[in-house]
Amino acid sequence: MSEIKLQEIASRVFLKCQEIRLFYPLNQSHLLIQESDIKDNYNLKQIEIQSLPNDCWIFEHEFYQLSSSSNILQKDSFSNMGRRVEKSILWKNENIIYVFLVEMKTSLIPKKVAEYVEKVEHSLNTISLQLAVNQYFNKLENSILFPVSLLCYNHDDECVSSYFNDKAAHKILDSNANKRFKERYIELDERAFKMEIFSTALDWKSRIPFIFLKNETENANSFTINFSEIYDKLTKI
Repeated sequence: MSEIKLQEIASRVFLKCQEIRLFYPLNQSHLLIQESDIKDNYNLKQIEIQSLPNDCWIFEHEFYQLSSSSNILQKDSFSNMGRRVEKSILWKNENIIYVFLVEMKTSLIPKKVAEYVEKVEHSLNTISLQLAVNQYFNKLENSILFPVSLLCYNHDDECVSSYFNDKAAHKILDSNANKRFKERYIELDERAFKMEIFSTALDWKSRIPFIFLKNETENANSFTINFSEIYDKLTKI
């Protein structure tokens, strides 16, 4: 029987993640993120983040679509059960590891805000497990993990401002996430604020920044944003 030493596991997983482009260093200053499930021409299909800083890594949450050589990576490999965002950008800035969890939506629907928060939680769980075996990140001492949610979208739901006044919405407001969304996004008209998440993998509850990036262009299919704009919004939360 072929044997594998326990101390080799982290190294093997680390190398395989880079081979299949699951978790890898970014060697360019821009990143194109494309939606895998496109229904029509009115959907937001892609965003491009430009002028990214040095020392960025990319984590592919939709990794069941990736291929390694001629073999398709199976869904159950490096299991990523549950809801997930499109991609995550990890940026090491001094002793802080920023994790930008990027999601794309054509329409921002109030009743689905809690589902989006769940996506962030599940995605952070997966990244945390990968960080534990990543031979670059797990050797960094005195570093702090700083998750940031980026929700890119084309437009608000048509009834976004009146939705929470509807009697049918009372069950939705049972969610803390939706209460927070109503308070900050609807009532205060804010597009960057903190919301509470809970990571089961880390057994960690915290309020992290959620930044809502609306497509202000005439092109419904895509838009471009500079990283400095994102970071500027983050520093003001």
